[in-house]
Amino acid sequence: KVYSVCKLPPGHKTVGAKWIFVIKMLPNDVIDRYKARLTGKGFTQKYGLDFLETYSPTVKFTTIRTLFALAARHKMYVHQVDIQTAYFYGDLEEGVEIYLDIPEGMREPDQEDDDVWRLWKGLPGLKQSGRRWNIKFHNWLVSHGYVRSKADYGLYIEYIKDEVSILVPLFVDDLLIFCKEEPKIESFKKTLGKDFTIKDMGRAKYILGMEVYFDEQEFSYHLVHTKYIEDKLKFFRMQDCNSVKTPLPADFVQEIPKPPTPEESKEMKSIPYRSLIGAILYTAVTTHPEIMFPASYLSRFLENPSHRHWKLGKHLLRYLKGAKNFGLKYIHGATDDLFTGWSDADWAADKETRRSTTGYAFLSSSAAVSWMSRRQKTVSLSSTEAEYMALTERTKEAV
Repeated sequence: KVYSVCKLPPGHKTVGAKWIFVIKMLPNDVIDRYKARLTGKGFTQKYGLDFLETYSPTVKFTTIRTLFALAARHKMYVHQVDIQTAYFYGDLEEGVEIYLDIPEGMREPDQEDDDVWRLWKGLPGLKQSGRRWNIKFHNWLVSHGYVRSKADYGLYIEYIKDEVSILVPLFVDDLLIFCKEEPKIESFKKTLGKDFTIKDMGRAKYILGMEVYFDEQEFSYHLVHTKYIEDKLKFFRMQDCNSVKTPLPADFVQEIPKPPTPEESKEMKSIPYRSLIGAILYTAVTTHPEIMFPASYLSRFLENPSHRHWKLGKHLLRYLKGAKNFGLKYIHGATDDLFTGWSDADWAADKETRRSTTGYAFLSSSAAVSWMSRRQKTVSLSSTEAEYMALTERTKEAV
């Protein structure tokens, strides 16, 4: 029971409803399906009145990449499942009453104009829906013997005789299932389908914008962002641009930024600089560690960018055009070491603040699983101190 029809009680206000229509595409630009989603206008909700807690954990990208590296190392298969209408399974918290305007096209002939829906379940768009669904699915996994990882609350593990049997990372309503035996994966999906409506995607091919290519002969997993990069090139009308070989120009230095002129600032307001940096950052934190530094650098100027920053951003996009088929390939038996980590730092290269930049990377199964490039929080008095601070960040990530 998702809702019931009633009159709006005195002292309550309704939350608006809206239909969202989406065309879901496959990586090869073929239409997968047409999707209509009913959403609530959560921005009209008031804390303490119609919502309380909102936090909902999701699996980290670092965890997903690490699992793919371990899958290649231990010859594990990876399947994907999508929970259909996941938010409708989450029960709203006690003491919270949410009344929804009857959506367009959903009013029955015998219903009156002042009738509303009282919601009993979550709805996309409501502030607490993600949390309520996460609690529901967490309880289901725990009841079936899965243990939530202390390192990442979006990862669940099934142990059999103190050995890992199945790994299940959860990203909202998308599941990946890692296991050495595919019959066990099918058994898990069958059990899951008894309590939830699921879409079995088979072996993982496309997850969170990443394309997954599995080579069973060498038992490798290749993660790339080809379609995502192509879509962004089209969005910024750069699909026909010439590619370049480096993320930043060869003569790039971290100059003291000059404030843009009033005319320049006015012109930059009509340029989608924020959208460009958002797209670049998403690519940098998922499959392209080599652009982490320029992405981090350009994100410092979101509030007041200049033409120089816009040109550097377009240069980076031109690099991604040439590197769109590059990615992370985890290969079975590529190395004996489970993880290998490096860290480095420059010294006072930022001429504006004289702070240093930290960088680290961890590799497993021949490809990176975790990386970071970020300006240090304080000024280092020596190159040794800068390196020590970088080493500290690397150690924290390793732990």
